[in-house]
Amino acid sequence: MQFIKLQVVEAYNTEHGKTDEFEKYCVYDLEDGDYWITSQRIHRREFAFMAGKYFMCLGDMILGVETEEQKFVFEYMNADQEMMYDFIMLESQMAKEDLDIIEERRTFGEITFVIITVKPKNNFVPEGVVMTPSTFLFEEN
Repeated sequence: MQFIKLQVVEAYNTEHGKTDEFEKYCVYDLEDGDYWITSQRIHRREFAFMAGKYFMCLGDMILGVETEEQKFVFEYMNADQEMMYDFIMLESQMAKEDLDIIEERRTFGEITFVIITVKPKNNFVPEGVVMTPSTFLFEEN
């Protein structure tokens, strides 16, 4: 069955003049007869879009604009794409001081999906709050 899928994708690439490796569509085997079809160009565009949303979310959560848990899904099929993902996670290390960033990797056949859950840390400790009187409000002139 995969051979037929490959033939269909190769015929599409040929018919539409996609000869550059960056533009060609490729078939990736997920498992159990399921396939993922994409090109390097499309993957890079989707990846950049998701990375942009991810970094915006980190900034919004650190500033307190966004307070709800958010999930992001990145996928990669080869070492170059995995390296791009690892770079994104390296860039977001500083945010881990203020946020819980949980990664869950799931590999199906040739594709690894990474589900990232981002949520604000709950740093509020009632015992840690010290009440000080506001004496300046009651000063007489």
